[in-house]
Amino acid sequence: MTAGIHVACVLRAMLALRAGAGTQVDDLEALLDALAARPDVALDSPLRFVLDGMRCAGPIAMMRAIAVAGDRARSGGLCVGLVRNTTHTGAIGRYAHALAERGCISVIAVAGIPLMAYHGARVRGVSTSPLAIGVPTGRGPVVLDMATSVAALGRLVQARAAGDHIPDGWAIAEDGTPTTDPKTAAIPLPLGGPKGSGLSLMFEFMAGLLSGAPVLAPALGPNHSTRHTQNAFILALDVAAFRPLVDFAADADELIDVIKRLPLRDGFDEILLPGERGRRSETVRRTTGIPIRPATWEALRVLARKLAIASTRLAACSSAWLVAPEGAATRTSATAVAMPMPGCRRRGVCASRVSRTAPPNCRRRKRRRMRTLSACFTKASRARVDLGTVSARACDPGHGRADSAVAERSRHGDQCSLRHRAVAAVG
Repeated sequence: MTAGIHVACVLRAMLALRAGAGTQVDDLEALLDALAARPDVALDSPLRFVLDGMRCAGPIAMMRAIAVAGDRARSGGLCVGLVRNTTHTGAIGRYAHALAERGCISVIAVAGIPLMAYHGARVRGVSTSPLAIGVPTGRGPVVLDMATSVAALGRLVQARAAGDHIPDGWAIAEDGTPTTDPKTAAIPLPLGGPKGSGLSLMFEFMAGLLSGAPVLAPALGPNHSTRHTQNAFILALDVAAFRPLVDFAADADELIDVIKRLPLRDGFDEILLPGERGRRSETVRRTTGIPIRPATWEALRVLARKLAIASTRLAACSSAWLVAPEGAATRTSATAVAMPMPGCRRRGVCASRVSRTAPPNCRRRKRRRMRTLSACFTKASRARVDLGTVSARACDPGHGRADSAVAERSRHGDQCSLRHRAVAAVG
């Protein structure tokens, strides 16, 4: 699930593939803990629920939540769900898209740690809280996915990696002064000034306080909590409960046509709908592959050495993950992608180096964790499956029960557990 959301984002150029925060060896133990955790239902009723992520990976909790919200909206007309205590949820437009494919209008808002300046403040005060709204149409879902900041934090990271200057008004430096240098840009500014920061604050009320897991007050208060936590608000409306879905889709298509035919201003070639640019990027990248900057590729090689993954395995993984290093002599396959979920316990895999100053038990635990990740990457290099199938399964909650029945496997008497979202054609 987590890999599926990430691949979808990169395909649509919503973020750049990189080996930065969250991929360092020091962070891998926290990553494995998040992947091992499982969400738990804290409140359950026919039209509303609260899902406690228990610090699990955000996409795991969110995919379960939208599956529940979709089912209950279909039976009761609507459903309100809250998800609390997860790690990063990824691009929430994917969840709105999945609900729209099931004939539901959805509104999803996420609240998290302070990253953005509140309007008028020179320090971080609110999150860059994203908002996604998905609507089914006769031509496929139309999904608005936006941050409440002028530019999402990922855009600043991309500009920093590329060395490009950012427009004025995107961000401020740590000391609160305006900047166009991505190297000093540290705090994003809210979209529309008080509008963006006001929306983000409202999302904290709706997703954080209502779910019983406030984030901003503990982070900004005297405790100065630095724990990365996200909460989400989900509203799902079944269109068929209000009017026939076919009639709604026909009206939606007519509205799209009217908007697309509006007279253009100077400098514009066409009118674009929400998500249209991303869909075009996905079409291109499915054919040509996903470009990777040389610096990112080298960072992946360094990380692979620390995890005791051979260069040949990394190259195989690159083919399985549909990545194409810029300037590489060979192109990778454009039809295959593997999406491993760490959880494997295989013997005979070389562990990475562990600090000799750590206590023996700590070193043993870290060796086991590194074996886990290394074995999963090794297995991933052999797993190939059509990319379209992966994208559909990763975003279709209807496959959840079937996946869980197939994904758990025990081998070699060592109870090696390796979860793959790509359950077909694993070779």
